[in-house]
Amino acid sequence: MNLADAYKRLGRNKEALEEVELGIKYEPEYCWLHNLKGQILIEEKKYNEALEALKLAVEKYPSNVSFLTNLGWAYYYTQQYEDAIDNFNEALDINAYYESANRGVNLCIEKLD
Repeated sequence: MNLADAYKRLGRNKEALEEVELGIKYEPEYCWLHNLKGQILIEEKKYNEALEALKLAVEKYPSNVSFLTNLGWAYYYTQQYEDAIDNFNEALDINAYYESANRGVNLCIEKLD
């Protein structure tokens, strides 16, 4: 996972995704890999694929603020604003000061108005 994360930070998403997929092959229950896969896919604007990866991450670790927020963003980018708000709010229930979730809720509300 460290190599995949390093590739992602360098903007080498293709290599990062290859490493993540390899990791998932050997550790399919490791939620952090699914979350990283979702983040990479969001950066690649593959939002529906990101949704699936992030749903798995949240399913495996439902109290992780980062996972919930990332899933919220995937819903946001697929214009599923109410689902996005639900996930952002779940994250905020755990950490009311999580900036990305707060920003996401506000952007969703603007889209729904």
